[in-house]
Order: sequence, then structure tokens, then C-alpha cells
Amino acid sequence: FLMPVSSPGRLGPRIPTTAPATISMLLGTSILMVACGVLLINRSFAMYMVGLTLVGSGWAGVYVASSALVSDIFVQEPRLRLAAQGAMDTSLILLSALSNALSGLLVRSMGWTSFVQLMMAANATLFVWCAAYHLWTVVRWHKVVRALQQLEK
Repeated sequence: FLMPVSSPGRLGPRIPTTAPATISMLLGTSILMVACGVLLINRSFAMYMVGLTLVGSGWAGVYVASSALVSDIFVQEPRLRLAAQGAMDTSLILLSALSNALSGLLVRSMGWTSFVQLMMAANATLFVWCAAYHLWTVVRWHKVVRALQQLEK
């Protein structure tokens, strides 16, 4: 889990410029859903390790992309940009800690299969939201391009 999660940090600022952040979020949520499917195959150690590696990769894609989106919003104000990104990162770490603490209780009360299915549904919901946001940004960008073309005429 830790290797895939920490890999984007080694690649540095190239990730947000390599693919739009919304595409990275879509890929990340897709990988998270695949991870859930792998974790449902069976409860062997091998499947668990593959699933956990995929969870790390998917989580990293979503996290790096969302961090890039927050940074892009505050690109004009460097002090605000740093504060906003720091607040988002701190919130994410605190929510991750809470999630980790509660996940054991949820697995114990719901059972492994139901818990993984719940996570798959949550990631599917996130995927739909990311897809809608991506489409909104594409439509908005095309409107800007058309308006600029109208000004040139």
C-alpha cells in the first residue's frame, strides 16, 4: 500500500501536467473499484496484497489530482494556495485516521464482503461525481474557446 501511495511524490510536479486532474481522479476511482473486486475474489494473502497495492495506487491518483485542483484554484494567491493545500491535506489525513479507526469496527459488524461492497459503492459514487465534474469542465472550456473565437472575428 505504501509504495503505490508514495510513488506520485517521487514523480513530482509532472503528474498534474501529464494528465488533467479530473482524468487522474477518474483513473484513481476506477482502480479503487477494481481493487474492491480483487478483494472480493477470495481472502487469500496474495489477493489481499494485490488488492491493497491497487488501493494504494487508486488512492494516490485521487489524492494527487484533488490536491492539484485545490492548488490550481489558488494559483493567483501563493499564500492562500499554500494555506488551502495545507488545510486540505490536514483534513484528509485526519479523515483517513478516523476512517482507519472505524473500518475495523465496520468489518467486525458488517463482515468483510459487505464492507468491501460498501467501499465499491462509495467509489462508484465518487467515480460518477468525478465524471460529472470532468464533463462540466470540458463543456465550460469549450464555451470559453468559442467565446474567444467570437472575439477574434
